[in-house]
Amino acid sequence: MVMREQDKHFLWSLFVALSVILVWKGIWEGMYELLEWAGLPQLADPFVFLFIGFAMLTFSGIIFKEFD
Repeated sequence: MVMREQDKHFLWSLFVALSVILVWKGIWEGMYELLEWAGLPQLADPFVFLFIGFAMLTFSGIIFKEFD
């Protein structure tokens, strides 16, 4: 069975997307561990980073521009 070029492109895109997700997951887990090690376990909560991320998007205006 020979794969079409579209199938190869789709699978490669899926592979790259999964790789990016796993790298970001590793970065965030490392950030949590670093904050706990530094004695700031209250900042190692994922909801703190979620709030900070939404605040950054709100202040930059990206959220309002995307949903206009």
